[in-house]
Amino acid sequence: DVCSSDLNETRTKQAMSNVQMNVSSPMLNDLGTMMYNAISFVWLELLMFGLAVVVYFLFTGDQISSKTSKKDDVNEDCGDETSKMIQTQHHRKDYAAAVEAWRKAKVDPNASVCLPTAVDAMQKARFDAGAITKELREAMEVRADLRESGAINELLEMLVKRRDLDVLDAVLDLLSGLQIEPDSHSYGLLIEAHVLLKNFNEVKSLAARLGKNGVAFTEKMHRGVFTAALRTGQVQDAVACLRTASFDLSSEQVKSFVSLCCKERCTDVLTEFSSVKSQVTSEMIVSLLEDSLKRKDLKQCAQLSELVSAFGVPKTGQVLVLLARGCPMQASALFEAADEVSESAALALLEACAATRDAELAGKVFAALEG
Repeated sequence: DVCSSDLNETRTKQAMSNVQMNVSSPMLNDLGTMMYNAISFVWLELLMFGLAVVVYFLFTGDQISSKTSKKDDVNEDCGDETSKMIQTQHHRKDYAAAVEAWRKAKVDPNASVCLPTAVDAMQKARFDAGAITKELREAMEVRADLRESGAINELLEMLVKRRDLDVLDAVLDLLSGLQIEPDSHSYGLLIEAHVLLKNFNEVKSLAARLGKNGVAFTEKMHRGVFTAALRTGQVQDAVACLRTASFDLSSEQVKSFVSLCCKERCTDVLTEFSSVKSQVTSEMIVSLLEDSLKRKDLKQCAQLSELVSAFGVPKTGQVLVLLARGCPMQASALFEAADEVSESAALALLEACAATRDAELAGKVFAALEG
């Protein structure tokens, strides 16, 4: 009985323990859930508060700083707003409004101004070259920063790229009367601008001044000086450019240079330049001979004949025909060097025979035709 009583007591205690565990587990679960939800809510509130602070400063920070800044800081902000207005109105294609914004900015030392944008707006607002340069002069006289090389280069680059010759000419005239601060890029743009405007004497004068002052020439500057030398017939200047700097030449430039050297009787210098020699072709010689014959310039034809021999251009086809017409005294040598004589070549050689009264050569030409 005692044993059964102890056993019953043990079973009773275990049952009560199970009941307590079953009762306490749901309560503990509910308490944990409540604590987790409360912590999550607090973190969410903190996160939302942080986001609100960030948004507040993003949208109102400039206003707060402007209220606490000095007067000169306020002016600077106003200047930035003015410069932005030019860009905005230009983008909207409201060019009249962009010009008005430019007029405010050009007298505000704190406003950053893009001269190409301002000039483009004035052009599209129907300002002529004189009115545009008047606006630029007023701005540059007030603001030294607009006379610096960076601002000037941006404007010249736009005008040169667009080949806006009227405004470019007026701007160059304006710059000549102002104390600008050019750099090597500025000089290159000035030379390129003068070449576009066909102010070749200005190019020569500017190049001489720069050389005297020891300014290092860029490839673009050498190209401009070379072009001006060709257009003004200054063969020595052209030769000096090629001897000083190595740069590629277009076929048209080579043709002009060869023609100038022939005219000045100095074809021997052409052999110095591989960039020239590589482009002297039969087609170029034919074109130059045709031009010389149209002008009845037999001396230049003789110079071209020497060039053909020096550069190893084949004396066949149309080259043979034109050389026979332009250099009748060389008809015999041309005939002897020819592997075969076409009908057109024979006619040209017979014309040369008539001019030089060379009956023997005429007989050989007739025999070649019959053969």
